Amino acid sequence: MDQRWWWYTEVSLTVLLLLLNVNRSVRADARCPRENEICVPTENCLYGVVNEGAVFFMMPRFGGDDDECEDEDQVCCKKVPVKPNPYSLPEQPTERPVVVVEDSESLEDEQSDWSEQCGKNSNVTESAGFLANRWEFPWSVAIFRSVWLAGKWRNVFLCGGTLLEDHTILTTVECVRHQLKASLRVHVGRWDLGNTDEKGKKVLEVEEVVLHPDYKPSSKQNNIALLFLADNVRFGSSVNRVCLAEREHRYDVEHLCYTVGWGTKFVNEVKQLQKLKTFLALRNDCQESIRRYTSLSKFELSPADVCTEAVDTIDGNYPCARITGSGLVCAKGNQQHFLVGIASYSLRKCSNASVNDVFVDVRQYTEWIDGHVRARHGQPGTYRPDPVFTEK
Repeated sequence: MDQRWWWYTEVSLTVLLLLLNVNRSVRADARCPRENEICVPTENCLYGVVNEGAVFFMMPRFGGDDDECEDEDQVCCKKVPVKPNPYSLPEQPTERPVVVVEDSESLEDEQSDWSEQCGKNSNVTESAGFLANRWEFPWSVAIFRSVWLAGKWRNVFLCGGTLLEDHTILTTVECVRHQLKASLRVHVGRWDLGNTDEKGKKVLEVEEVVLHPDYKPSSKQNNIALLFLADNVRFGSSVNRVCLAEREHRYDVEHLCYTVGWGTKFVNEVKQLQKLKTFLALRNDCQESIRRYTSLSKFELSPADVCTEAVDTIDGNYPCARITGSGLVCAKGNQQHFLVGIASYSLRKCSNASVNDVFVDVRQYTEWIDGHVRARHGQPGTYRPDPVFTEK
């Protein structure tokens, strides 16, 4: 009798727990007004649908929230499976992540032919096509997360970034805001992410992460962040800083502009740094292209964003959009390269769609960048051409 009573009790409790979970799930879905929707973080919702790649996110910048999600950072989205697509490089098992520094011979070789000016490479010939030449853009960096998985340290590729100083990286809030500072690794001097033994490669830890305080995940406004490195970078042919574009700088048809970075997906095994030749699109043209593509007639482009338009025809051979944090640089002739934007989001992704890619316009954030660099190091940065930056 006692055994039977205990059996009935266990079964009843199990059924009760299942009903509670079902009811909780129903209530969770019921918070959203439309069928087949659930509450998800705003950054995982792309125009009302759960974003497949969870790489580039965005929501329309108008109107209020029409959902009933309790969390401020959640919205209602159609239930579509999220398929994360991280690119990871397995490393040898160690007790903790190894920070790599090149030997002195390699460092001496690097110094043989490079310019001390910002935005200059080591007289590298401009490559044809989409593949950048080695060290053609020595300020491009790759940001990884170091994790212990299945008995090995793995470097999971997160995003791109741009070297402003020997200790400062510019990237997006979206890339690093959910990452532990201790897990971040910045790879400088990289070109081929499939080659773990690249000459000139250095891996550095991050000492401080500065996120823009007004970042809005639902619209990607103010999607800009600074990483201060634990050790200084030694400049050379494989590593140099970019010049920072000023607010008053304009870049017309006489300037060559490139989106430089690695892809969100490594299509056809292309893991090398690529460059997409572009020009800056007119604000109204960009806004209209996004409205047409999304059928959102009231979409408004943020005044702190800038768009690009491809010079080459976007067809089946055109590369995917560059990953968030990738740099948009412009130069006139063979002069210095200036950082104009950092990749914020792309609606095109890997398609042939004729829609503009959107970048954070760093010209709108020069004072914010200067303020943090001064606060940390007590002096202005060296990311401006000679003559040296003067006080305003």
